[in-house]
Amino acid sequence: MRRALGYWSSSFGGVLGALILLSAGVAYAQAAAAFQLTWQYTQDAANPATGFALQRCVQTTTSCSMSDLTGATAIALATLAYTDLTITQNVTYCYHVSATNQFGRGPYSTTMCGKLGVPPSISPTNFQLNIVTVP
Repeated sequence: MRRALGYWSSSFGGVLGALILLSAGVAYAQAAAAFQLTWQYTQDAANPATGFALQRCVQTTTSCSMSDLTGATAIALATLAYTDLTITQNVTYCYHVSATNQFGRGPYSTTMCGKLGVPPSISPTNFQLNIVTVP
């Protein structure tokens, strides 16, 4: 647990939340974060879609190999969003989405990547409170 609220940022749709716990008058924060992915789709009259499938990869310094995101391969056609609750701080995730029907998957969208930052892990030292006289 951290002693102060941490703030995380993402270059792409991060959802933030925090749970405050009080213990002996000290506030602690447990961060809860997720990526919310959204998209638009125009139905193809000749080859109608019935849903969507998401793929995700964990980006490393050398590669990012996409694979199906567990629980996100049969997203309903009317649902144009997905929230990935399985992300970890300081890890870059990349995603793309495809329309699907009974014959398979269509082409994938543009790939989007995001990373939740990490608050500083070192606290200031030699913090003091001094009494001073004011003229």
